[in-house]
Amino acid sequence: MHKIGEAIEYLDGLYVSAEDVGTTVADMRIAAEKTSHIASLAASGDPSPWTALGVMSCITAALDYTGHSLSSVWIEGLGKVGWDLAHRLHAVGAELYVSDLRPELVVKAVEEFSAKRFTEDVVDNIILYAPCAMGQVVSARNVHSIRFPIICGSANNQLIQDDYAEILQQNGVLYAPDYLANSGGVINVAAEIGQTYDRQNVKTRVGLLSEKLRHVLEIAECRSSTPLAAANMLAEARLQ
Repeated sequence: MHKIGEAIEYLDGLYVSAEDVGTTVADMRIAAEKTSHIASLAASGDPSPWTALGVMSCITAALDYTGHSLSSVWIEGLGKVGWDLAHRLHAVGAELYVSDLRPELVVKAVEEFSAKRFTEDVVDNIILYAPCAMGQVVSARNVHSIRFPIICGSANNQLIQDDYAEILQQNGVLYAPDYLANSGGVINVAAEIGQTYDRQNVKTRVGLLSEKLRHVLEIAECRSSTPLAAANMLAEARLQ
């Protein structure tokens, strides 16, 4: 973690890091011994609940846009974000199917959320697929066969190639751009950089992700493009 801190410090503020998958706030405190460019150490804390809240907000928008009801959901990955999302979805009555490389977490989810273990024979039952583990889950191997009406989760880089978004759309799959759906955690930690952290303001901003996704979906429909292309266009415009 000291070496990571030194690398971040070398960038002299061009990059700010924070707790994320595979690390803890305690880890980032160690990195911060070598750099001042670390967030998530003050009031914002662990960003994972905010990431889950943002994903939930985008799930609501995607369901509203497609007209589907919140019925059966496959959560792939029961880490901090996936577990929090499972809790939220269970609370609103979703039927959960879960998978994780750690079988003990699957057992716990079955017990706590009345979830079912995900197996290939239940694929046709799934309305929403929420990838919440590592990325690159949509590949050449499966992109043509995926038929979930909605993909909306917290994993980064869910598509190995951006043009897979077009194939998914042609097959009737709404893919919520990952960096939009999972941005709640980043919104949270960014709120402590150079300003006084305001928890209520963060909650409001993360809740607005549903409106941002609806805006992206409307632009995509008007331009006959994919939601990913629409999101990329908006993001690139902000970076000019």
